[in-house]
Amino acid sequence: ILGQALMQLGSERVVIIYGHGGIDEASISGPTSVHVFEKNKSTEQFEYQPHQLFPVSAIQGANPNENALRTKQIFLGKGTAAETMFVSLNSALALYAAGRIPTIDAGIILAEEILRTGAAYQKLQDVIAITNKKI
Repeated sequence: ILGQALMQLGSERVVIIYGHGGIDEASISGPTSVHVFEKNKSTEQFEYQPHQLFPVSAIQGANPNENALRTKQIFLGKGTAAETMFVSLNSALALYAAGRIPTIDAGIILAEEILRTGAAYQKLQDVIAITNKKI
């Protein structure tokens, strides 16, 4: 219903996902349901299964300081395999929703490369520099 409502409000493309266990993001512990709504096209529904599974506990957060440190490590390409997969999969789905990549797997490859090279961390630093400027 949400996808149809967003289309009626003028969206060109809507992608709604929910992961294994009913989470509101892609899952690395099981399949993720994907519903694609596009203007003048039939609704597409499929499940995406990660190539490697990890327990949810592998990505559970802690306190804000530890979470910030973990995020920095992931963006520097030094996250655990589970953290890297989680960020890459969710990034891939965002790129897929935006129509920037043809497949989720292509997005995962791109996201992993961006993380591995530290480009994600550099972009984060750029955003921090912009948002900390006085207007």
